[in-house]
Amino acid sequence: MVRRSPELGSLKWLAAMLLVMSPETARAGLPLVEPRRPVESSGHGPRAYVELGRASFEDGEFKGNQMGLRFVSMTPNQPSLDFELAAWLAPGAIITPDLDLAYPIALGPDVRIAPRVGLSGLLAGGGGFLYLAAGMNAGVGFIANPKGPVSLRLDYTARRFMDRELSDEGLMHVLSVGFAFGSRE
Repeated sequence: MVRRSPELGSLKWLAAMLLVMSPETARAGLPLVEPRRPVESSGHGPRAYVELGRASFEDGEFKGNQMGLRFVSMTPNQPSLDFELAAWLAPGAIITPDLDLAYPIALGPDVRIAPRVGLSGLLAGGGGFLYLAAGMNAGVGFIANPKGPVSLRLDYTARRFMDRELSDEGLMHVLSVGFAFGSRE
């Protein structure tokens, strides 16, 4: 007859518990792929803004309300392209595209300031009249809530056209407000 020691039974029970509690066996039966965890939106990447604004030349002779679209990246501390296409009706139709190099700077998690410089164009036409001019521009945008479902952009642009007729009128100033919809997740 074999006599068992009570300590040996306790050691077997402890070994069995350690084996069951080990990390490898604790994961048995769990899926190999973990479910997607929600990530906080970063406010990075491109946004499209619908903009309304007011344009005027320095001489004060021409003023007009404009409407446009602006496509720009909100990724802070990275140079990016900023493209705007605006139009308004005066005695004829006027279209002003801008292609700029912008540099968004994060002032906080929900605020960006984006200075930019680039090229401008002006296309005016109506009643058999067509006018084209090229120029330069500089501006700055102030963006609030770039990662939210509605983002607000306040913008100022100064344009100088190379055409002699328009250069005499001075800078074209544009103040605009824009809205982008849809969160950046």
